[in-house]
Order: sequence, then C-alpha cells, then structure tokens
Amino acid sequence: MMIMKKPSLLEFFKTAFYIGLIGYGGAANLALMKKKFVHEKEWISEKEFMDALSLSQILPGATGVALMCYMGFKLYRARGGILIPLTFILPATIFMLVLSWAYFQFGSISWVQSLFAGLGALVVALLVNATWML
Repeated sequence: MMIMKKPSLLEFFKTAFYIGLIGYGGAANLALMKKKFVHEKEWISEKEFMDALSLSQILPGATGVALMCYMGFKLYRARGGILIPLTFILPATIFMLVLSWAYFQFGSISWVQSLFAGLGALVVALLVNATWML
C-alpha cells in the first residue's frame, strides 16, 4: 500500500471515530471510508483502497473493521492495527448499549415502539444510498 499523505495518529483516530459515529455499518461504512480516505483526505489511491477492501472481504468478521485494522496496521504498525479498529467500533458499541437499555426500559410505550420502527426505515434508506455510492 503506497501512502499518498500520511495522517497523524490523532487525525486517523478522529476520522475512524467519525466514520464509526455517522456510518451505519456494512456497505454504508465502506462507502464512507472510500469517500474519506480516497477522495477527501487522499491517504491512499482508489486502486489501493479497493485492493485493501478485497483483502478485508475474504477475512472473517466485519469487513469495515478488518479494513480499518489493515489501514491502521499499514500506517502505524501494531499500535494502529489495534487502536484504529477499536476507535471505529466505539461509537456503535455505545449506541447499542444505550438503545438496548432504552428499549428494555421503555419498549412498552407506544411512541417508543414507533421510534424503533422508524429506525428500520432509516436502515433501508442508508443501505440504498451506500449501494449507490459504491
């Protein structure tokens, strides 16, 4: 992997956290990673990103986490390979814990049921958008 512009470790953390915060998993995160790493920040070329994505897809587990691990390792060796994917999954972990707690505490309230049903529609819209971007 040829690095076009090497980010600082802090900048990489911020970007990984941002993608983890606003991305919705799966193809949505992959499209956002491509947009950030290739087009906006120019950290790697599109070909190199697609090669790394292909490698990440054959590994077991979540492709986005494997891709973050790969990029973190390439840029910052073992430290980046461990810390960058952890930073990436931190927002989703926190959200899932909070939403699980809210569902079990307030799931019987009608407007809460409607809210969680609306989240399902949001997921479909995000997947359509991500498919379009890739």
